Amino acid sequence: MKKIILSLALALTFLALLAVSAAADSPVVGSKQYLYVEDGVDILTDEQKADLTARLQRLSDTYQIDVAIAVFQSIYPYGYSDDMDFADSYYEDNGFGRGSDRSGIVLVRIMDTRAYTYDTAGSCKATMSDEHGLDYYDYETGLVSALKRDDYYTAFSEFINGSEFLLNYEKENGYAYGDEPVPAFSLARTVGSLFTGFLGGLIPVSGMKSKLKTVRQQVGANAYARENSVAVTRANDLYIGHHVTRTVRQTERSSGGGGGHYSSSGMHHGGRTGHA
Repeated sequence: MKKIILSLALALTFLALLAVSAAADSPVVGSKQYLYVEDGVDILTDEQKADLTARLQRLSDTYQIDVAIAVFQSIYPYGYSDDMDFADSYYEDNGFGRGSDRSGIVLVRIMDTRAYTYDTAGSCKATMSDEHGLDYYDYETGLVSALKRDDYYTAFSEFINGSEFLLNYEKENGYAYGDEPVPAFSLARTVGSLFTGFLGGLIPVSGMKSKLKTVRQQVGANAYARENSVAVTRANDLYIGHHVTRTVRQTERSSGGGGGHYSSSGMHHGGRTGHA
């Protein structure tokens, strides 16, 4: 009897250790129980976290997409070595994204490598496009500079402000930031531009031509040489070799963002990783 009890105790202990290990292998907060701000290292005060959470929830509800922030010390305890893979799994495992296409964007900050990852899905792959929208976060807001100086509340506030700008820009214009439509071809506008260019060039050329009325064309070179200034007694053509310079032609290459990528589960994401 004692052996049976001991065996059961050992089995229960083993199962408990497996549960703890599984919890450490996945950044799951809980299916559809996600947090708008996941602060895994306590870099924010309770007041800052409450403020950011309220703003993220309001923004998400207004545009019916999920906008969230997550901070972790490292991705390695969860069994990941790639920041984008980790962000994809965090997005999916925690149930982010609204609608059938699970639209949303999550900013994931990893402390030990100073990586920051934008992970997008659904409509946000276009709204926060890798070519233009994500550049807006990096270069038009103070997000990156704030991350560099470890001012996380400011950095996350800038992320929220940038997200609101991009979402509102698309709502007001009917297309995403940086995706301005190319104007349709207009024959009248094209002819008008050509005529304007012709007149713009004709006037100055006519003025220059009037100043050259005393110039006459010469049929030979004698008129341009001073008499007895050069005496050529012998002339030879000598071949001294040749030199060829080859330059590699640069071709345009996408930054990899436009087409997005598929996660290990097969879900399509956009986004990219930087370090600051």
